[in-house]
Amino acid sequence: MDSPQLLVEQEWLTREVEINSTLHTELKKHYELAKLEEIKNLTIVSVLDPARPPVLKEGPKRKTNTIIMFLSSFVLLGSFHVVRSIYGNQIIAFVATIRNVQKSNVPNPHLLVSARIISLSCLFLLVVCVNSSTEAYGVRL
Repeated sequence: MDSPQLLVEQEWLTREVEINSTLHTELKKHYELAKLEEIKNLTIVSVLDPARPPVLKEGPKRKTNTIIMFLSSFVLLGSFHVVRSIYGNQIIAFVATIRNVQKSNVPNPHLLVSARIISLSCLFLLVVCVNSSTEAYGVRL
């Protein structure tokens, strides 16, 4: 049990324990110092005056928004009827062609791209209208 190899190994292990314990204590000190520095660097917000409601209301301007939405929907509906009266038969034929292509599963890239462009533009107009109308009532999406 008192062999020189075991004594060397014991010395080596005790040195490792001392090094690791010293390293642990130093790291613990640095950790505590870092926590203290973090607490020192916190900004403290102090409320000087409590909040008060405004004297005059700034917004949302419901009357202006309602008038703008009414006029824009009137213009949009009027332009829809003008386009429909001029290109009505062509639009119906185009939609029928798209339906036939979808039913027959024959890919026609030009028609599918046109259909996607039309559907995306309709979706964009819908989002713009919904966003505008919700802003009129003070709702944020």
